[in-house]
Amino acid sequence: MKLARIASRLSRQAPTVRKGIVSGRLSVPTHIPRPSYVDNPSAITDYPDEFFEIKSPSEIEGMRAVGLLAKNILRLAGSLVHVGVTTDHIDSVVHHAIVKAGAYPSPLGYMGFPKSLCTSVNEVICHGIPDSRPLQDGDIVKLDITVYLNGFHGDTAATFVAGQATPETLKLVDAAKDVMHAGIQAVAPGRPASTVGQHTYDRAQHYGYELARHIQGHGIGRDFHTPPWIDPLPNECETILQPGMTFTVEPSVLQGDYAYEKWADKWTMVTRDCKWASNFEHTVLVTSEGVEILT
Repeated sequence: MKLARIASRLSRQAPTVRKGIVSGRLSVPTHIPRPSYVDNPSAITDYPDEFFEIKSPSEIEGMRAVGLLAKNILRLAGSLVHVGVTTDHIDSVVHHAIVKAGAYPSPLGYMGFPKSLCTSVNEVICHGIPDSRPLQDGDIVKLDITVYLNGFHGDTAATFVAGQATPETLKLVDAAKDVMHAGIQAVAPGRPASTVGQHTYDRAQHYGYELARHIQGHGIGRDFHTPPWIDPLPNECETILQPGMTFTVEPSVLQGDYAYEKWADKWTMVTRDCKWASNFEHTVLVTSEGVEILT
């Protein structure tokens, strides 16, 4: 059985996704507060790996509010996933919904990213740029939403199916969701952050899947990305989880090998063997009793 899994991972299949036309950047009304990196890319802080932040009670309430908005926007985005719909259309609807809520779409302008969410179809692992390609019957699309509201970021993602998926695809998607929850269930005060990665890795191995090596969870709050880095693999991160920490758990589960390539747009990451990937993500809060899912 193990040899069969290895052989499957080493095989290559034909790509299903080609880059479409990317429309122009959508605007955000000037009265909506935006992250500092939008107008000043150098404002992104490079924190040391040992950095972590304990949120105050008022900051936690801010994280709960932005987490709820992110959750609702993701639900809206998922409802738009149908055969024939373009990811550009999903981006447009999501953008206007975020703006209507008085928030800013965090990806827009982050290190030059041109859109308001990431839409990663089939073999695209992450950071897919919404474009003119219509979704095909049986496609899966990973929708990654981050919103900025009242000075806080909330980040969440899920995989959605367009039309009728194959049993193999549904198995991958169901496993990816379970792998994420295995990581979340490992969150508790007093445990090292590395515990999360051990649990997501073990659960992925249970299903016979690999995990992407280049994607990891991250601290989040007033900044989009900070330590602690929540690696989905076994690791040596010694940061001890404490009540008041907020971060994301976001393992990407792969049908095949973890090798990847990056498109010329410098964002889109695809599996080298063109096998499919599925991802789910939540922003979580460490509490005195365990963990609270904010999104």
